[in-house]
Amino acid sequence: MIPIRLIIRLGLLPLLLRLVINSKGVQSQSVACQENWAVYGNHCYRAIPYLTKSWEDAKNDCQSYASNLVKIETADEHLWLRIFSIQSDYSWIGANDRDKEGEWRWISDNSTVTFTDWKAGEPNDVGGDEDCVIMGIHWNDDNCTKENSFICEKEGVQTQSVACQENWTVYGNHCYRAIPNLTKSWGDAQNDCQSYASNLVKIETADERLWLRIFSIQSDYSWIGANDRDKEGEWRWISDNSTVTFTDWKAGEPNDVGGDEDCVIMGIHWNDDSCTKKHPFICEKEG
Repeated sequence: MIPIRLIIRLGLLPLLLRLVINSKGVQSQSVACQENWAVYGNHCYRAIPYLTKSWEDAKNDCQSYASNLVKIETADEHLWLRIFSIQSDYSWIGANDRDKEGEWRWISDNSTVTFTDWKAGEPNDVGGDEDCVIMGIHWNDDNCTKENSFICEKEGVQTQSVACQENWTVYGNHCYRAIPNLTKSWGDAQNDCQSYASNLVKIETADERLWLRIFSIQSDYSWIGANDRDKEGEWRWISDNSTVTFTDWKAGEPNDVGGDEDCVIMGIHWNDDSCTKKHPFICEKEG
């Protein structure tokens, strides 16, 4: 999971918010990725933070999954990858100048590297054998035989096109809406969502949860659709009354303090809270 405080400390928050805002009110091509791969744009990405290999072995590993070491083409993609790979200090990417010193190319298609984000003073080819690129907060050329984490990339399987109206943001096949400075009780928040033909958000996977943490990062806590109002300890989603299966409770939660904490707020983790309290909230509907 992304450490939110680290995101803030590294100064990524304004960039993250810009990235989220850029996706509002636009049409997005829905893309399917296999298990253990993450979708961004029309491509699928894979990273295993604690698996380290040389650049060549990393390339071979990617190719065994019909992919290549990642090719980074835009600032927004680079921003997303910084978050995606934040558990690793450095990750191999596909840029290299092994064929000709100073002529940086992508291993996936041998195209010239045009977008770059070099660290100050890099690339510097220390020792005359730094011909491959690692990505941390910025890029650095490094010895290709060193072992680092790495990121693989391949095209996703296009499914259907998803469009969200203005002020809604697309993720997967659904549209999401959050207004950080608007606070309501859980019941009023649900009514507000329903006025837009939506419901308080239903979170079904760790990936969706991760995305929502970034999407709602301007709020300390946000109401989600989970509640046990009908029966204590039996958590259900308001949108379809289904049982809550995926959870991310804070340590010691839910604890039903005072016997009236029957609704769920999401911060870094989940907490049960009194439904009458006022918090920001997240609405969700199908795209």
